[in-house]
Amino acid sequence: MPITREGRSLGSYGTQGNGILTFHWAPSPLEFQNKILDVKDSLQDRSAPLRISEQFIQDDIAENFAGEHDPEGQPWVEWSGSYADQVVPFLKPPHTGKKLDWRSILREAATDESAFRVVSGKSTADDSLFFDPSGLPPYWGVHQYGATISTADGKSAELPKRPYLGISDDIEIMEIFDTWFQGIITMAVSSKGRVFGRHSKRGAGGRFVKK
Repeated sequence: MPITREGRSLGSYGTQGNGILTFHWAPSPLEFQNKILDVKDSLQDRSAPLRISEQFIQDDIAENFAGEHDPEGQPWVEWSGSYADQVVPFLKPPHTGKKLDWRSILREAATDESAFRVVSGKSTADDSLFFDPSGLPPYWGVHQYGATISTADGKSAELPKRPYLGISDDIEIMEIFDTWFQGIITMAVSSKGRVFGRHSKRGAGGRFVKK
C-alpha cells in the first residue's frame, strides 16, 4: 500500500501546517476482490485436472498394448505353445502379431475418448472420472480377467488374463490435482505492493510444469 504525501514543507506532515497524507491502494480493493472471486470460481470447476488425468490414463492404456504388459509393467502371458507354433507365424495384416491387437479393435476402443466420462459436481465428493466399457467389444472382459471357454470339440480351455485397464504407479493423480490447485491459488505480493498470480502452465503431454 504505497503512501503519497502532499504539502509545502516537511512540517506539514507532522503536527504543524496544513499538509495532506493520502493513501493509495495497489491493487484497488475492487480489483483484489475480483481476483479472489476468480480464484473461487476456478476452484469450483475441477474438470480441468480430471480431463488431464483422463489423458494420462488413455496414454497409459495405449502403452500397455504397445509394451504387451499390465498396468504394473508385468509382461502378459505368452501365447500357448500350439497357438504360437501353428497360428502366429502365419498371421497377416491387419493383425500386427502383438497380443490383443487384432485389427487394433480392442486397443482403439479402450483408449477412445468416448470410453471416459468426467463428472465435476458442487463438491469434491461429486468429482469423478468414469471408464465406461460399453463401447468395447464383448470379449474385452475375457482378456482383462481371464476366462474358461468351451472349444469346438466340447472341451474346456483356460484363457489367461492379460490386463490392459488400470492405473500404473507412474500416474500420480494426486500430483496432477495438487499442481492444478497450487497454480490457481499461489499469490505473491511484489515490492511495489501489487498482487499478482503465478500460474502453472502445461508442458509436453499436458503435464503441468512450473513457469
